Amino acid sequence: MQSVQQGDSGAFPVSRNLLLDQARKTDNRGKKSKWYMPGGEERQEASALYRFAIRVALQIHGSESLEVAKVMKEAARHFEERHCELGRPENSRWNKCAAIPENQESVEARQNY
Repeated sequence: MQSVQQGDSGAFPVSRNLLLDQARKTDNRGKKSKWYMPGGEERQEASALYRFAIRVALQIHGSESLEVAKVMKEAARHFEERHCELGRPENSRWNKCAAIPENQESVEARQNY
């Protein structure tokens, strides 16, 4: 029998849907009225919840599952929005990420898409 370590996603029953719901609610609390305004600490917490939801989905469904792809796509959109918060509307009317240097959020968004 495999021992359970602290921090393992298998250490306690967690539903990926519960995690995603909590991530969405937390993210919405941290969003500002304009896309280019930096969000609050809630958005960082939502990022951590999305990362955890991906790990749980991978453990439950495996890496080739459509369910995992859905979770990763939602997380990628979240990370892309967080990356866009560093932008300015005058840089580009169509590309919200114009003239923003790459950061952790943009890397994670690209990996999850």
